[in-house]
Amino acid sequence: MIEAIESAKEAATFAAVGAVVGGVVYHQIGGAGLAIAGGAYPIGLAAFTGAGAVAGLAVHGATKEAVKNVKEAATFATVGAVAGGTVYHQTGAAGFAVAGGAYPVGLAAFVGTGAVAGLAAFGVKKSVFG
Repeated sequence: MIEAIESAKEAATFAAVGAVVGGVVYHQIGGAGLAIAGGAYPIGLAAFTGAGAVAGLAVHGATKEAVKNVKEAATFATVGAVAGGTVYHQTGAAGFAVAGGAYPVGLAAFVGTGAVAGLAAFGVKKSVFG
């Protein structure tokens, strides 16, 4: 039980650091937006801090627990990658607007983001359920 609590504290630290990094990135680049399926949506501070927390959990899952159970971590990452690819094909092409410039976001970015989200889910699972 003590080990599970320590792991949860460590995961929370990774998530908190990721959230802070996400907030710093937001303040460094200013506003951002996401263009999907003909519409444009602003991305605010909450989205950046949330994405940072997810990335922090992904790092925790990938560095601390994935080494112990490579097959399970790979399964989570693969399912996330497939989900990212599915979202890309459902929404069509997308773009990311940052600091006055717009950049296309392709299939590889969606698949990579899905894999990171899968590793984050793995990190949360290992932190909460052991």
